[in-house]
Amino acid sequence: MSGKAIGSLTELIKNHILNAWDNSSGLPKPNVTIGRPEALEDTQGARLNIFLYQLNLDPFLRNTSLGPARPIPVWLVAKYILTAFDNKHESDTMDALLYLGEGIRILASLTTITLPQNISLPELERNPETLKLTIEDVGVELLSRIMQGPDQKYRSSTGFEIRPIMIESSSPPSYSLLVGMDYTKDPIMKIGEEGIKIDIESFFIQPVIVGIERQKFEFGETFYVEGKNLDIADLSIYLGSLELDIISQKKDILECKIDLSEIDDENLIVAGNYPIYLTQHLTGTKIRKSNIVIGSLIPKVDSATPNSLEIVADPITAQEFIKKGDIDILGNLLGRQNENVKDDVVAGLFRDGKTTNVLTEFTAIPSTQPGELPQRNVILHIQISDKVVPEIYRLIYTVNGQQAMNSPEVRLELP
Repeated sequence: MSGKAIGSLTELIKNHILNAWDNSSGLPKPNVTIGRPEALEDTQGARLNIFLYQLNLDPFLRNTSLGPARPIPVWLVAKYILTAFDNKHESDTMDALLYLGEGIRILASLTTITLPQNISLPELERNPETLKLTIEDVGVELLSRIMQGPDQKYRSSTGFEIRPIMIESSSPPSYSLLVGMDYTKDPIMKIGEEGIKIDIESFFIQPVIVGIERQKFEFGETFYVEGKNLDIADLSIYLGSLELDIISQKKDILECKIDLSEIDDENLIVAGNYPIYLTQHLTGTKIRKSNIVIGSLIPKVDSATPNSLEIVADPITAQEFIKKGDIDILGNLLGRQNENVKDDVVAGLFRDGKTTNVLTEFTAIPSTQPGELPQRNVILHIQISDKVVPEIYRLIYTVNGQQAMNSPEVRLELP
């Protein structure tokens, strides 16, 4: 299809309605117009109006080419509304609705659009896909926006769409000679790899990440990035937006770690998944980036100490429960809690091969001294509704879905 396809297709729908109109319906054949759904005082008789209100890219054919080396055309979905007017230019009278219903019947029977044999329409004939028409729902909000204008009238209408409409590129196909053939010979000779000549020096050298030594690591840990061209100059590595320290640099491996001095605000980093990527600083402000891999920064639990435990007995079963109490957690990246953000902290109490309780209420104690590890202290709260039985547990601690390696023992019992 050429650029004329949209207009030709709309005209084709108009002619189809006129040609398919059946006088047995008892309704005289209406005029069919194309344009905004407005009352036209200079027309006589009833009228059906076709309005193209939207063009979308066809999501099913977005990158579909017509063949190797041929430019990808633009594939469109055309969305229309059909509005009826009676002979007094009103759109919501009984006569207008009768015409609207007859128009819907004609369009609903047109599931596939065939081109007339007696008229040449090259802009439509080149379309390799069958054009399909589908009646679709249009809501009050859409119609209200379309009907905005001087008269501000809402007009009952039906919607339909046609797809796929191909707008073919005017660029010629980008065919090329076959690789490995010597066209200077007569007859032409097949020479295979001898005909492939690539000047490696003419290509830029780009850092590439193949993988990381391990996907999960703790704050301050050294970890290794594996890849190609990792020994080039002016190379930086990032965990999200945080630049890491490069400890050592080889062609295929990079040793790095998070530098504590780079963290001015403990809220700038948190346990979770991060993109890891490399940048090479070129001339001026130009940089070259590598691909990305995903790494997980996990919380670290150094200790878990119970405090202020109060134990009560159930008056019916005599089963003892912790009425209230705290577990003081020390480590780093234990979670943030302030007016702007609250991390997803979930702690499990593990005993006899299973998790017996889950604690989610916590208070984060902000770091106050420069150079302190971020999010180093969190207090977990135990309430009577948690039904925690006084016992010795292992604490399984997670922040934003990332589990700490260490699960320390917690003695939730009175001395």
